[in-house]
Amino acid sequence: SEYHPINKVDYLGNLKVCMEFFKTDRYKNYGIGYIDPQRIRETYSLVDQYQQKLSFPVEDCFDASFLPSPMYKYNF
Repeated sequence: SEYHPINKVDYLGNLKVCMEFFKTDRYKNYGIGYIDPQRIRETYSLVDQYQQKLSFPVEDCFDASFLPSPMYKYNF
């Protein structure tokens, strides 16, 4: 970048750490970007009840139709 040079060593180190978060059964089975519909409903309910009253339906929180097909899987 013009204003903030990228330190390649730091960037690659950070990328390796981030990739560790993808080493779960959920990512292995469903790919990157998948959100379990039941979990999103539970999270929506918790936020609506305890933090902020939500004025939109839970279905507007996530749309799986934007996920790539076939799903992108990180092979580990």
